[in-house]
Parts: sequence; C-alpha cells; structure tokens
Amino acid sequence: MSEKQITTITSKNDFKQALKQLDVKESDACIVHTALSKFNYVPGGPESLVRALKETLAHGTLMMVSEVSTNCDPATWEYPPVRKDLIQVVRDSMPPYDPLTSVTDGIGITPEYFRSLTGVIRSTHPYLPIAIWGKNATEIAHKQPLNMPYGIDSPLDYLYQHNGKIIFLGTDYETCTIFHYAESTILLIVKLKLVLLQLVLVKMVKQLGLTTKTLIWIHMMILMN
Repeated sequence: MSEKQITTITSKNDFKQALKQLDVKESDACIVHTALSKFNYVPGGPESLVRALKETLAHGTLMMVSEVSTNCDPATWEYPPVRKDLIQVVRDSMPPYDPLTSVTDGIGITPEYFRSLTGVIRSTHPYLPIAIWGKNATEIAHKQPLNMPYGIDSPLDYLYQHNGKIIFLGTDYETCTIFHYAESTILLIVKLKLVLLQLVLVKMVKQLGLTTKTLIWIHMMILMN
C-alpha cells in the first residue's frame, strides 16, 4: 500500500446507494465494467464492490467480462508483439482454456475476483468468456457461440433481450463491451439482406427480363435503405 494518507473512502454502502440512485432494480440484468482504483480507498477492495452489486441485484443477473487476452493466436498480438521465431513456442506452451482456472487478465482485479467466486458461472469461449452470477446464469453461459462470441445467443444477446443495463464504475464508454454486440448483429443483418436480395434479383431476371443496369440500380437502392 502507498504511504500516502487515506483521505477518501468509498464503502460498500456507498456503492449500493449509488446503484439505487441509478435506479438499478433487484431483478435487473446488468453487465458491469470497473476500475476500482478510481475510487481511492475501498475497504475490502473488490469483495466489497461485488457484495454491493450482488445485494443490489439479489433476484437479477450480474455479468462481468472475463477475457483471457493471451488465449488467441500470438501471431496477431500487438501489445506486445511476439518475435516471429517465438510464435510457435508460445502456441505450443499455452495451456488450454479452463473456465474454472484460466485467469482473467488485462481488465483489472475485480473481474478476476468475481469470476473465482462460488456460484459464478463462466462461459465456455476460450478467448472472450463472460462471468455470470444470478438468474439463468448457467443457461446464459452455455449458449455463447464460438464464431460470434458477442453476437446472437451470447450473454450480451441475453442482456439485449431482457432490457439489460450497463454499469460503468470508474470507467467510460471505451470499456463498453455491448458495442461488440451491435457490430456482430449488424453484420448478420447485412448478410441476410444480401442473401434475400440475391434471391429477389434472380427471380426478377427470370420473370421480368430486366437489364443489368436496372438490376444494379435496384440493388443499390435496397442496400441504402
């Protein structure tokens, strides 16, 4: 600990009062992003914060991002990059993902503390898992897809479908994971739109005998709307 005198304290009850003022209900589904250091001294550290969240969401669902940031291809790493001749060594040395033991890294001490608690279920995605506690936690965790971990059927999709809330405690929108849900679902909608468009155009060609120029114009109008 620092030798600097403690002059400001944020307690568990302070967090609970703040959550109440934000109109967080006990049955809400929430994902929480935290930076505990922004609250000066917190007696009990992450334990106090998590207790405040669980007591506030007593009949709801609490989520925190629990990513294993190194559990991806080291050839793509940038912070720091891996020397080319060591990339395969890193690949061969990386332990397999285990929801119970793989350490959350790069996002602070609170998510790592939270994911290790009894009753918290961690999703099965090896790189971008989410730790979940409360209502429907097991069901939510087991549905996360591998190819679109933040898209349809992901824990973020559950938040969207249940009018979930995003809580920033000491952080800002730069940590907002729900943006990835928007990216994933928009991409899916665009793909579906293109498939339907192709089917429509084929049918129009056969039935109406339209020119290529007219079809291109129709194609562009549909994509713009």
